[in-house]
Amino acid sequence: MTPVIDADYHPWPRDHFSVSQLSCYLQCPLKYKFKYLVGFEPFFTPGALVFGSAFHSTIEFFFQQWKKGEKVPLETLIGVFRADWQSMKTTKPVLKIPNATEEDLLTKAETMLGVFVENAKPEIVVSTEERFTVDLKNPESGEPLPIPLEGVIDRIEEGETIVEFKTAARSYSQADVDRNLQCTAYAFAWRELHGKMPKKLILECITKAKTPKFGRIETTRTIDDLAWFWTLVMDVLDAIAAGAFPANPSHFCPSCEFAHYCEGYRYGRL
Repeated sequence: MTPVIDADYHPWPRDHFSVSQLSCYLQCPLKYKFKYLVGFEPFFTPGALVFGSAFHSTIEFFFQQWKKGEKVPLETLIGVFRADWQSMKTTKPVLKIPNATEEDLLTKAETMLGVFVENAKPEIVVSTEERFTVDLKNPESGEPLPIPLEGVIDRIEEGETIVEFKTAARSYSQADVDRNLQCTAYAFAWRELHGKMPKKLILECITKAKTPKFGRIETTRTIDDLAWFWTLVMDVLDAIAAGAFPANPSHFCPSCEFAHYCEGYRYGRL
C-alpha cells in the first residue's frame, strides 16, 4: 500500500532539533520530510550506518571498561563489534552493502579496531557519549529559537577537549574539520552548558581503506562561527515551517533508503 502524506502534520518532527536533522535537510529536504515528518519506513538500512553505530558502541565499551580498571584485549572488542552488528542487523530493515560482502565489512572492522587500540589514549578520557539539551539562543543577541538543540558528544577529554569520532571512506582534511557541523554544534552546546568555549575540538577518524589510517585533527570555533550556526538552523527551521521540501537529486540518491518514495512524489502519488 502506498503511504499518503497527512496534510495536517505539524512542521516540527519532535520537541527538539539535532545536527542529524539539520544535515539531512541540507542534503535533501524531501528526504527530511519522508524521514522525520511523515515517518516512512526505509526500504533498507545502509551498511555504513550499521557499521558506524557498531564501531561507536564498541569503542564506548572500551573506554567504559578502562574507567573500571579493565584493559580490554582486541579479541574481546572484535567480539563486541560482531555482537553489536548482529543485534542491529536483526532489528533493522535489510542491509545494503554496495561493492562488498558482510564478511568483508566484519573483517575490515577487525583491522580498524586494531588501529584504534594502537592509537587510543583512554587515560585522558573524562567521559563518553555525553547527552545534552540546550536552548538555541543567538550567541550575540540572545534571541531564542522555538525548540532546543539535542545531541550526544562522543568523548570529552582532559583540558575541556571535545572529540568527535568518525569511521569514513577517506581521511578528513583540515578544511573539512574546520567546517564540520557537528564540531560547531558541540562548541555551541558547550558554551550554553558551561558559559565558555571548549579549549579544543578534535575530529578523530579511522578510514575504511585497505590499510586503515588513524587521524586526529584539531580545530577551533569562534563566537562568529556559533552565530553562523544559529542563523543556519533558524533558516532551516523557517523553511521547514513554510513547507519547503524540494527534492535534491545528487550522488546520494543511489544509496538513499527513501529513494523509492521519490517516484510516487514525482508523479503526484504522495
